Amino acid sequence: LCTQCGLMLNNPRLDETSYNFFYSSGLYRDMYEGEIAFTDRDRPVSSGYSDIILKFLKHNDEHHTERKKVLEVGCNTGYTLLGLKNAGFEVGGIEPDARACEVGNADNLNIECGKIEDFKGQNQYDLVIMTEVFEHIIDPTEGLKSIKTFLKPNGALYISIIGLLSPTWRDIKKFTLVPHPYNFSLQTLTMVIEAHGFKLVAGNEGIQAMFVSTDDPPMNYVARRENYEAIREKFVTLEEKKRKAS
Repeated sequence: LCTQCGLMLNNPRLDETSYNFFYSSGLYRDMYEGEIAFTDRDRPVSSGYSDIILKFLKHNDEHHTERKKVLEVGCNTGYTLLGLKNAGFEVGGIEPDARACEVGNADNLNIECGKIEDFKGQNQYDLVIMTEVFEHIIDPTEGLKSIKTFLKPNGALYISIIGLLSPTWRDIKKFTLVPHPYNFSLQTLTMVIEAHGFKLVAGNEGIQAMFVSTDDPPMNYVARRENYEAIREKFVTLEEKKRKAS
């Protein structure tokens, strides 16, 4: 946990080669979801991820009705994309697990197999979404550079992850999972995203957050010690409760 800015990262952690193998080999899906990830097609659709995203954007994005072309990064089998497609959106995806790509493309979801850092777009999308994905990005700088190439001018980036300061999150150990190179509060997520040419429009500590692309050049992170202090205070409080309970 950086004492200057509050950014939290796993240390030690896998190197880039190992992370790439972890996701592209299918090991990640096998460990956390098993075969149900590829066989139970109705289960994820019914969970309503697309409805949750659209509801958030409706309340926070004045241009939400104009954003009809959507790219999802880390889309798995495309269950969110399928919901968006059924709602009338033109969709595409990027996913490192070839098995998930095959399932999604059986529904004509236009999923490319690979990791976001390896792709460059043509500024063709109105909206890029990342649901429980950004904390898995090994190199946020390269990932965000690629994402910007997919977005139209003033395009939007939607991110949802479990925030360090989420009021419902009580287990510190679940933040230190192997697949999570980084973990964020809304403030530290905003610090990272805005340093790469985006601006926060709306967000909560859940985290659900929307950013818009700007013409601002990349800059260094703006460290705020209060971000560190807020996260440290929560973790100390949780550890004290755990000690008393034991």
